[in-house]
Amino acid sequence: MIDAAAPGAALLDAWAAATFSGDDAAVRLAPWLQRWRDEVGEVRGDDPEFEAWATARTDWILLDMGQGASTLDRDPAWREVADAWVGLFEIWPTDGGPAWIRDRIGGACLPYGGEVDVRREPEGPAALWELRGVVRHGMFVPCRPAIAYPLVVAGLFAAAPPVDPTRPARLLQAVRRARLAHARTPRMDPRAAFAPAIRSAETIAAGPDRRTTAD
Repeated sequence: MIDAAAPGAALLDAWAAATFSGDDAAVRLAPWLQRWRDEVGEVRGDDPEFEAWATARTDWILLDMGQGASTLDRDPAWREVADAWVGLFEIWPTDGGPAWIRDRIGGACLPYGGEVDVRREPEGPAALWELRGVVRHGMFVPCRPAIAYPLVVAGLFAAAPPVDPTRPARLLQAVRRARLAHARTPRMDPRAAFAPAIRSAETIAAGPDRRTTAD
């Protein structure tokens, strides 16, 4: 897996800093941080990949929950990443060309405009990554380094009923919660951690998927 800073990361960081600055930042962020804790869990400093999780949480508030909209016009450059979206992608390397990715939650299938250092498998995908990126010239270009999930989880999706298309974000939150729990107990069989989340997005708090406002 490539862990280098991806194109767009600096823009997202600057946009988040502008959005969540000010004396009232803690108050404005509190409802969203609590919602993340309810849906995914507490992100702790001793967690494996702490920085990746903290960034994913910030991007979720900024983009998926729409909290960056009020600051979007301060810098036109932020519009380059304003449509960045996140998914859980199977990685399918190819010989002599870009890898292909398939979002197991949202269903998109696109050539991948980032670096891949995993080997092709005789059958099935080579990796399963959480990625946030943008579509440029018909390719998915990552804005953040990937968060890797156990590859066996891809098979759980294949065996599960079709995802409810009205609730992809809720399912992603549930799968993130399973990933965080599994990282803390790596000896746990990943199927035991992820299968319940994949079967039902009801494992997280109820609420709208996208661009809502906190109570």
